[in-house]
Amino acid sequence: MLAKTLRAQGEVIMAELDAIAVKLARVAIGRLDKRASRLVARARLAKIDVVLGQKKGLEVEVDALKSGVLPKSAIDSVNAARFLEDNEEYWPFEGDEWLDEVIGVEQGEK
Repeated sequence: MLAKTLRAQGEVIMAELDAIAVKLARVAIGRLDKRASRLVARARLAKIDVVLGQKKGLEVEVDALKSGVLPKSAIDSVNAARFLEDNEEYWPFEGDEWLDEVIGVEQGEK
């Protein structure tokens, strides 16, 4: 008889604990969702700030080129690759001859 009573009380306590655990889990998930949303929003704002900063840098550079503060040759040294279209590649000028071509010809290799 005592064992049945204790078992019934234990089951009631376990049910209460399960309900409390579910409630605490929902609260924790809600806090996690809010925190994650804030972090994503901050990341978006940071990305927007980076893009706006790059845009401002380009505007300053274009104004400097227009006003003659920067020489025309500064375009390649700053970031020439950004002027290319999607189907183009940037190959910086390395002189008229490449080292591997010149060495191969000088050593008599074909």
